[in-house]
Parts: sequence; structure tokens; C-alpha cells
Amino acid sequence: MAMSHLLTIWSVGTNLWLDFDVFLDRKVPPSSFSPSLG
Repeated sequence: MAMSHLLTIWSVGTNLWLDFDVFLDRKVPPSSFSPSLG
């Protein structure tokens, strides 16, 4: 059970991170990102 709970947290966190990444992409021009951020 603990494993599926971790998987749920991970998938929700990933979705939030992707949403945040898209938000940043809209707000900030790509040229301002340094390549080292990956």
C-alpha cells in the first residue's frame, strides 16, 4: 500500500511541476534560462 501511495504523491508532484514549468515558459523568454539548469 505504501508503494502506491508514494506513486500517487510522485505523479501529483510531477503534474504540478509540469504545470509550473509551462507557466514559467509562458512568463519568461527562453533566452533568460541558463543551459546548466537542464
